[in-house]
Amino acid sequence: MEQQGFIKLDKNVIYSEWFSEPKTCHLFVHLLLSASPVDRVFNGKVVKKGQLLTTLKEIHVRTGISEQDARTGLLRLERYGLIKFDIKN
Repeated sequence: MEQQGFIKLDKNVIYSEWFSEPKTCHLFVHLLLSASPVDRVFNGKVVKKGQLLTTLKEIHVRTGISEQDARTGLLRLERYGLIKFDIKN
């Protein structure tokens, strides 16, 4: 699905601990760009503005980041307080 628009990214992000971790940084930008711009229903699930419904496999396919590195990156971003996520089967 093609999305239009822009995101704001604070320039101070370059001073963040995770910014020097290329896979985590790539993952964060991917999440920002992929987040839903509006509330919607996707496959019967409510996805609110700013949320993303995805899988580790889909992250791998779209970014080239391995599923294990994606999981590690998600955990790091959560630890830094940048995201919240749920892992469901």
